[in-house]
Amino acid sequence: MSGIEVAGLVLGAIPILSEAFKSYRESVITFFRARKYIDKLYRALLLQERILEETVKLVLLGSGCENIPDLSESPVGYLTDARVQENIKDYLGPGNMKIFDDTIYQSRTIIEKLAGSLTGLVPSISGSTSDLLQIIEANQKATKQPSIIPRVKFTYSSKTLMLLVEDLSEKTEGLRRLMNLLSSSHQIIQTNQSRKSTRIAKALRQVRSVANDLQLALSKAWKADCHNKHEVKLFLEDRVDNFTNVFGFKSQTPHVHNLSFKVVFAEYFNQGQLLWNETAIRVHQKEGDSDYQAPSTSKVKIILPQTPTPQEILVTTISDMCNTIETTKRHQQRVVFVLTENHKVGMKPAEKDAWTIHRQPNIISLKSLLTQTSKTPRQPPAITLKLRMLTALAVSSNLLQLSKTHWLKVPWSSEMVNFLMRNHGSTHNSNSLQLPTDLYGPFISLTFDATVASSTCSNAHIEPKKALLELGILLLEIWHQTTFESRFASDRAPTAYNERLVPALNWRDDTNDELLPLYATAISYCLLPHIDGSIVSTDWDDMKLWEGICGNVVEPLAKLCNDRR
Repeated sequence: MSGIEVAGLVLGAIPILSEAFKSYRESVITFFRARKYIDKLYRALLLQERILEETVKLVLLGSGCENIPDLSESPVGYLTDARVQENIKDYLGPGNMKIFDDTIYQSRTIIEKLAGSLTGLVPSISGSTSDLLQIIEANQKATKQPSIIPRVKFTYSSKTLMLLVEDLSEKTEGLRRLMNLLSSSHQIIQTNQSRKSTRIAKALRQVRSVANDLQLALSKAWKADCHNKHEVKLFLEDRVDNFTNVFGFKSQTPHVHNLSFKVVFAEYFNQGQLLWNETAIRVHQKEGDSDYQAPSTSKVKIILPQTPTPQEILVTTISDMCNTIETTKRHQQRVVFVLTENHKVGMKPAEKDAWTIHRQPNIISLKSLLTQTSKTPRQPPAITLKLRMLTALAVSSNLLQLSKTHWLKVPWSSEMVNFLMRNHGSTHNSNSLQLPTDLYGPFISLTFDATVASSTCSNAHIEPKKALLELGILLLEIWHQTTFESRFASDRAPTAYNERLVPALNWRDDTNDELLPLYATAISYCLLPHIDGSIVSTDWDDMKLWEGICGNVVEPLAKLCNDRR
């Protein structure tokens, strides 16, 4: 018997068992403890009936079945229809069908045990029976359930009843998760990738190509012996709202125009002091470059914001970035940095200076913000809902923008994502990134050394499956304003993939702080491909992977942000 037919039996038998427990409770004087157990079991049965019925209706609706209200009147007859079964199988696919069957079979086992603990459910049988079909048919022949319910007697011990209650509650929770899973899968499966998603995906691929060129060019601009270390802080920008202006969407294939990166050149000194030089780097890419692969020779120019001039100014090659920064600031020179075609950093005069200097900058990690909030739940949140949505979008978009680069050598955690707090000692220009809080950000850091000189991070880049899982966990942390470790009361969070996936799914289904539908869609896409039979590409260059992330993660989060701008 298929899981679909079994679902009909379970749906038909549960109301009879529920009525039996209710009638027994109301007509028989029982001990207080036993009555309490019967009450709990009765409520659990009603809840399971409701969840299972709504789950099946959701599947029927998605599969295009007709006369769905008939399910409530005759679940056995409705779900034995061959056409209905075929539609459900086609809709769910092998992965979801297996989850559905396993859950229904487990539920049937519990219901059969409960039925076996009762006598009198079938008038023609003196003892008990666990044959659900026989119980249903006997009650259909009777004049409503009350005509046979008074003959119901229990053959149980308190311990056995309690175990059944606990087992049933566990399966009920499993069915609730299944309903959420199917609902999210329905949204994902039914959503055809829009043209906008495809265009965003193509545009983000060009950003990744440029980000890789930026990384390679900067790696050649530092001297190893001038400071303890050199770091570049890269602000994570989602770019979705800027695509219309930044990318040429009138053509069939988008091309990058006037793309900019906001960065900070960080200098560290032996005395423990540090100085940050913030600027916006603008990137010009030659029209017609492929949006799938980086050009064989760099066509990238990186400049500070300036008023463009028609004259071509000769570029002075720079061999020491730190010395050049200090010299231009000391002599108050207005300069533009240019990255030449052979990835050499050059300098030429400019009309405006766009430096923002941060002396002893004050930074705070996303983890610290979340920990601070979780420890003081009655205080106003450290990060507003608007900032949380903006941060979630920025991190999700940059998962694609910086894939296969050294910016994303390991999965990002809340400890790696930082914010720059506004400092009265800093001088900000009009081009600085301003967020609707007391924070700059978010940004990530990259230390430049010999290992960053390679053009790509092909040997160290993380698998898409693992990156999506960690993104899903990070989105959960941002929403619930607490860390994964704090949520599960652990000093050391699990590191194995499955050990992190299972609690992440449980956290997603938490009803105490329910996710907004669009936010739930984004998280579900990060987690669902690993449990519903879908195949997640292992190649970061797979365009379907990019379209899926753009359509089901980036776009929903962008809509949430637009609703709150």
